[in-house]
Parts: sequence; C-alpha cells; structure tokens
Amino acid sequence: MYKILSLDGGGIRGIISAVFLQEVEELLYNHYNIRLHEYFDLVAGTSTGSIIAAGIAVEKSADEIINLYINNGNDIFFEDIRDRRKIYWYKFISSSIFFFNRLISSFALYPHERNNRGLINVLKDVLGPNRRISDIQQPILFIPAYDVLSRNTTWFASNPNGTSAWFSNLELWKICVSSASAPTFFPPYPLPIPNNNTSASENNSQELGHIDGGVSANNPSLSAISHVLETTTHTLQDIALLSIGCGLSTKRFKSQEIKKWGSVQWAKNIPNMFLAPGAENSEKICKKILNSVNHNNHVNYLRLNFRLNKELEGRYNRTVRDFLSEPYNEYLMQKYIDRYNTDKYIPRNESEQLNDNWLEDEKYWVRKLQYVYNKKFRLKEDIDDPELCPSLIEATIAYINYNINNSNISVREQINNFIINNPPNL
Repeated sequence: MYKILSLDGGGIRGIISAVFLQEVEELLYNHYNIRLHEYFDLVAGTSTGSIIAAGIAVEKSADEIINLYINNGNDIFFEDIRDRRKIYWYKFISSSIFFFNRLISSFALYPHERNNRGLINVLKDVLGPNRRISDIQQPILFIPAYDVLSRNTTWFASNPNGTSAWFSNLELWKICVSSASAPTFFPPYPLPIPNNNTSASENNSQELGHIDGGVSANNPSLSAISHVLETTTHTLQDIALLSIGCGLSTKRFKSQEIKKWGSVQWAKNIPNMFLAPGAENSEKICKKILNSVNHNNHVNYLRLNFRLNKELEGRYNRTVRDFLSEPYNEYLMQKYIDRYNTDKYIPRNESEQLNDNWLEDEKYWVRKLQYVYNKKFRLKEDIDDPELCPSLIEATIAYINYNINNSNISVREQINNFIINNPPNL
C-alpha cells in the first residue's frame, strides 16, 4: 500500500498532531523497529502541519516535534504581540479610531523574523538553513500554500509533476513559512522566482507572495491523493491514508450575535468560521472515496481528531440543545472521573455505573470534579498561545486513552489496526 500521512493546519494546536504521531511512532517502533519517516511514502502538511511534515521528512522524531512547540512557541508567537492583539480586540469595542487603525495594520501581526527569533529563525534551526525541498527523497513531501498574486494554490512537492519546478531549489524553511503565514496572524511571505540567470536563493526582484495553505486546503488529504494519482502509477486501491487534525474548535455563534458583527469582528473569527468546514469536507470526501474502493474491509483510512470542548447539553445528535454554562473537554472529564473513582475507592460495579450514566447529571460532575481537583476542564481554543501546550497534550492523551468509537474500539487500537493492515515497504 502507498501510505499517506496528512496533517491539518492549526497554529500552536499542531502539538495535538504531534502527540498523535508520538503514539503512531511508538507502535511503529514496537512492531517494525522503524520511525515515521521510514513508514510513510508521502507526508502532506498545511500551515503548522507543513512544519510537522517537513520535520518528519528531515527525520525528526515525534518527541522532537513536540519539543519544538513547547520550547519555541514563544519565539514564533511573541508574547508582546499576543498581548497587544488581545488589548486591541478589546479596545475596538470603544470604536476608537486609534485602536482600529492599529488593529487592522501590521502592528498587530506576528513578524516572521525579529532579531534572532521568529518563525524564520526557528525553522532554519529545525530544518536547516540551506536544505532545499528537492533534497527530500523519502518520504515525498507535499505542502500547499496560497499564491496571492496568481490567486491559486501552489502545491510544493519534493517530486513535482515533471523533472523540476520553479520552487525546486527553494529552501525548505521558506516554503514552510509561506504555508504557515495565516491571514490576520502573519503577513504574506514573498517567495523569489528564479529566472534564467539567477537561482531562487539569490536576490531577485521577481517574487510571489504566499499565505497559509489553509485558505484552500487546511486538510490537505484530497490534494495529497490527487498528487499521488498524478505523479505515480498507483490507483485509489493502492492508497492508505492517515489524516490527523489539530482539534475541532467548538465555539458556538448565535445568529443574533453575528448580525451585529462588522468587518473587524468577522476578521477576528475567520479562523473559527472558515478553516474548519473545508477540512471537514475533505475528511468526509476522502473517507467516502477510499471506502468505495475498499472491498475486503481493509483499514485504508483513519482520521484522528476530536472536539476541544463540549458546548451543548446531553449527547451529540441532530436536535437543538441548550448551551452548557460550563463547557468542558469530555476526555479530560472521563480521565478525572476514573481518577475520582480510584481515589475514593468506589466499588467497581458502582464505578462502571457512574462512567456510563454521568452525562445525566453532567453539570453536577463538572462542578464537583473542578472543586475536588482544583482544575478547569474547558480547553482554551486559541491557535497562537504556547501556554496552552500542556493542557493540549493532556487532552490528546486522554482522547487516545478514553475515546471509544461505534465499534467499541479505542483510538490506540484504531491506530494499531491501521499500522498492522498497512505494513511498511521493507
């Protein structure tokens, strides 16, 4: 099988993807004594996913990628800029012309580079200052970014369709900066276009400004499948896809609230409102396409992602439900219910009853466990706050340990089944 790894965009929440990959890598090592770059044939990533994908392509481990977010998050999302953005969003309520002008200017954007810090310097250190995308041989690397001049998506690939492409000699870090330059967070990144007399790395007046690939493909799975079909002899029957997200934003909006929004409020909520639906559509289409060619119950598709918070009362269904006064992450809640059962030495039969039926009185248990463990179970959903890394790691591990699908299979078992069904090409 031709194995594709697809990684969504999501800013600092890319650490969720990295924790999933830690689980994948551990199982790969246990079964086959190999690491991520030795297992997948193609690794695709958008935005923060491009950084993870490139890290895998240069043989970084999942642990190293997790440490990148923990140790370098504040070198990408500067604390002073982050504080400034919070102040300006708040101050805009007063309709101050000064704060409005500051807010819509580059003053509130994270710079790509500042002194020895910034996304550029972090990626130069992690990926190497001179490594080109064409230097990547295995796995194939695939990164989408949006060209604001030509108004189309550039598919940066280490094996472009043809002998070479205009970007083949571009440094890998430049391509990742382009794909990760999310609108309203970073300015566009200009990529030099080589002509007949200059290389891409030389000073050049020609350039194409690129922004976050999530504008067109926050979940690059479909694009990656298309690239494989276009550049290889493989068919859909040959493809196995592991697709990993960065957590689903769950903030709800009421129509009466949105009616009052102006252009700035819409700009503030672009990441919440526009990136997730495209990723969800890609997820559903990929699943249907790959399942349509799966005639032997072969595990050829797996999507790893979870809702960051439960916002509505009761169980998920298509009916209209009330908003919870205290939203919470349900996997962290399950973890601490189990801990509470153990700490209080509740008999096993009573413990099972509590685990099965606690949703009937979920408000009570949210408040009770928050009090007992002095802990909030609601995850912040920001994509530019490195201080969230510990809680995102804890929630992802809880999801791996506690989520059970409709077939009564845990997330860890689902990952294991995918790996067993799609062994490496040794």
